[in-house]
Amino acid sequence: MKTKILFAFIIICTFLNFAAAQDPENKVHRCDTMDFKKLYKQLYDLETLIKSSGVETEAQKTKVNAAIQELNLQIASISGEVTNINKELALNNRTIVENYISKLNNIEKLSEAYKELSEDLIYEISSDRRLAFIAEINNPSSDKLGFKFTDIISTAALNVAKKTEMTAAQRTTFETKFKNVVTGIQTFTSNDIAKQLASLHPAASATLTAFNFLANYYNVIYTVDKKTVTVDEKPLLTTEQLNEYLTSITDFILYYEDLANVNSNFNIQLNQLEKDFIIVDSLIKKLDIIIAENNAIIKTFKTTTFTNNDVIKVRSIYSKTVEEVKKINEQIITNYQNYNLIRIEFYTNYIKQIEKSKELLSNSLVAKPNTSLATTNRDKLIKICTEGKVSLKRYSSDIEKMQEIYDQVW
Repeated sequence: MKTKILFAFIIICTFLNFAAAQDPENKVHRCDTMDFKKLYKQLYDLETLIKSSGVETEAQKTKVNAAIQELNLQIASISGEVTNINKELALNNRTIVENYISKLNNIEKLSEAYKELSEDLIYEISSDRRLAFIAEINNPSSDKLGFKFTDIISTAALNVAKKTEMTAAQRTTFETKFKNVVTGIQTFTSNDIAKQLASLHPAASATLTAFNFLANYYNVIYTVDKKTVTVDEKPLLTTEQLNEYLTSITDFILYYEDLANVNSNFNIQLNQLEKDFIIVDSLIKKLDIIIAENNAIIKTFKTTTFTNNDVIKVRSIYSKTVEEVKKINEQIITNYQNYNLIRIEFYTNYIKQIEKSKELLSNSLVAKPNTSLATTNRDKLIKICTEGKVSLKRYSSDIEKMQEIYDQVW
């Protein structure tokens, strides 16, 4: 008889401990309808009854058996409740785990969206660097604006040289040598590598080359028999004449300097953006590694039942993963916004510079302004710049889709 009571007591304690051990986040039934105080009292009364007499009477046996029968009914009821708890707990765990897995699957989709958008934007940056037509007008040898800057510095130099005392032969020598200098400038500024140097201001370089030649040019004096050659003690051009030369081309120098600065600043900003996208790329690669690790862990789950440990695991890997997602999302949105801003700034400033080029056509140094060509190219450049200011809008839908997936991660 004592053995039966002890067995009943152990069963009830086991069920009590089971009910108390459930995950507080799993809102399942906890046998709250069971009167455990009553069961404990019944067990206590039975123990007291048996201890009160060493010998059990028929009346005591009857009373004890009745109590045990009542306990058996309660235990059967509890057993049914525990079965329901197991079912509800398994169902609740499945819901939790599948919810997290769904979010992790969305993160995997989001990673692909990040890669695609990042690659597209990097391609756009590369395309901006390849804007040959825009870069061409910064070339001193180009006639895209209706004149060549190399022609301007040649005309200005010859105008100043006319005011000096030279024989016909000396003048021919001077003009030939200066022409060779200009040809050298044209060759250099037309070089593909030279054109791609973001820090290079071609017009300034051309001006400096021409100025150095003029400042250090000395007339050659031949004897009558042309066998003896001497050189003037003083340079051909005085300081005042050199200043006059520079003053005459100042408007052109400033124009090309501003144009070069627009290009240079844009390239500096593009360089920084490329660095920012390298950061994004490294974050995406890190996320891919985490996703692969997550998938390996998820494969260890049994598809029929999910334990509390499964819930803890999936919740842990989700928390770790979303932290990386948050970093990437913020960085890529910031990069996209910054890229939009610097493109708008660049193309807006370029349009201003293109419009200003019209003023230079009326300068007296422009001997034969090609107004028609200048107008055609200005219109073409303005169209390119205008389209450039809005071209990134086509990515707005990609950003929206990416954001939709991102919202489903949380």
